[in-house]
Amino acid sequence: VQRSKELAYFIGKTKFHEIFAGRTQEEKADFFEVHRNTVQRDRKGAKRKMPKEWEKRPKNALKFTKYDKLLIRNLSLEDRYATQAQLATVFFNRRRKSISTYTLSHILREQKLCSYLQTYGQPLNENHKQRRLQWCLDRVSLTDEDWKKVMFTDESMFRECGKTRLWCIRYPWEKYEEQFIKIQKQNGGMCVMVWGGFSFECKTQLYMTELDDDRMTAQDYIKVIRYYAKDLLDTFDLDLQQDNAPIHTAEIVKDYFATQGICVWLWPPHSPDLNPIEHLWANIKHKLAGLKFTTRQEFIAKVNEEWQNYSQEILQNYIKSMPERVLKCIAAKGGWFGK
Repeated sequence: VQRSKELAYFIGKTKFHEIFAGRTQEEKADFFEVHRNTVQRDRKGAKRKMPKEWEKRPKNALKFTKYDKLLIRNLSLEDRYATQAQLATVFFNRRRKSISTYTLSHILREQKLCSYLQTYGQPLNENHKQRRLQWCLDRVSLTDEDWKKVMFTDESMFRECGKTRLWCIRYPWEKYEEQFIKIQKQNGGMCVMVWGGFSFECKTQLYMTELDDDRMTAQDYIKVIRYYAKDLLDTFDLDLQQDNAPIHTAEIVKDYFATQGICVWLWPPHSPDLNPIEHLWANIKHKLAGLKFTTRQEFIAKVNEEWQNYSQEILQNYIKSMPERVLKCIAAKGGWFGK
């Protein structure tokens, strides 16, 4: 104990790091006849209490000027998808100065530039944006009671392995700029497609189909509506929301809706972000990410379990978010926006 106190006093009163530069922890411990962990502990404690004049950077230490920081910022803006290691290499080639990825990241953060994962988004052209904007303008005056009278439905593909996104360097306010959007594409592969719907007062059962077989046809979709949604639509006097998938807009489907008296909302193209059920799909996929399944049946059962676990109270909060979604889409002029 006495040796430890002497060591702490010595470290606190002297330039310990300069005196023992190049020595190992074991050599320092042997000198004071203490355990090497004691040297490490007292060294950290003394460093926290070190006078400010000891914390000054040595004269021969590497410093980064304003020009260096400006160059680092410009290099990151030239290639938004460059890794920090790549930026450090380019910086060394330009300035002949070594820089660690930690220091480079710190300099970028000082200038509000950070690394983010790409944001998923649908491909939107100007026509799509105008139609999305007009749809929102037509519904900006809807009340909460109006939104409660809609059943939001959609299909989604659940894969046993998730999608990958790239890291990019950007400012926080650039999240929904086109160059940082990861365009979603419909891919095949081993997966399960599900259909579901919910309103403020009710939730359908989850319909699932394996894509190893034939994909869902218009006749299949009519059966899904008949057995999974029709009774709820009639009981709660709901309108039906669906996207513009070919099976939804087929003539036989339109005829079925007309004969059954089902009112279907018009929907703008490429607009899953306006559909609150997409938030539910994303949350379920997040919970399934990283889980291992031995059989497809086990995977399907887990998806259905997660669907059933969502209470009506949570779904009501999704419905209540619709006025805010509409306003955000209008603010983005029909473009991408955050939920």
